Amino acid sequence: MKSLSDRAAMRKPIDERTGAEDALTEQVESFLSKLTRREGQIVRMRFGIGTEPRQVNEIGERLGITTATVRRTQWRALQRLRRCSLSREQGFRAPHHCGR
Repeated sequence: MKSLSDRAAMRKPIDERTGAEDALTEQVESFLSKLTRREGQIVRMRFGIGTEPRQVNEIGERLGITTATVRRTQWRALQRLRRCSLSREQGFRAPHHCGR
């Protein structure tokens, strides 16, 4: 299974990358920087950001944690990203963990 970055790179030669692609990469990295180190690892591995997408059991084996912990951490990370995104969109003051 190809990662998101691999699929994007296959669509266009590197010299034809657009500013929109660069902006999207920056935005994704900005959002992921709001997560804890472990949450960021799991989200990147699970969704193939900069790597091949991994199954929950593969991530658990690599990190030495249970699949339940992987799922719980993934859920918590996605909730945090949603809260940060919604607070920005609605013009509210972002929670403290969104301001990095």
